[in-house]
Amino acid sequence: MKTVDYLDALKTRHSLASDYALAKFWGCDKQHISRYRKKGQTFDDTTALKVAKWLEMEPTKILLDMHAERSTLPEAKAAFERLSESLTGIAAAILLGFVVILGSIPAPVAAASKGAFCILC
Repeated sequence: MKTVDYLDALKTRHSLASDYALAKFWGCDKQHISRYRKKGQTFDDTTALKVAKWLEMEPTKILLDMHAERSTLPEAKAAFERLSESLTGIAAAILLGFVVILGSIPAPVAAASKGAFCILC
């Protein structure tokens, strides 16, 4: 993802209607957001960590995306993009694993693990 994609994700995640609302959420002026949108500025590492927290995302993905976007060497850009994509794939595989595991737990065990107790079992 690019910087502007993360800005849009923040707006969606926090139900912000405009860049002005995003700036208020962020605690900065609208020009700060405009620099990301119109001048191609990317998040520095500190900002990427903040954005990851606000989006409840793995910070490594955003950091890799920002380094890929900033990179001027095609080989380095491609390497950062591959790492970012593989991280996304790993996270999806882990999530799928949890879904499969939790989906295969017998109902009484699953209910007990959620704090419910079945007196018929």
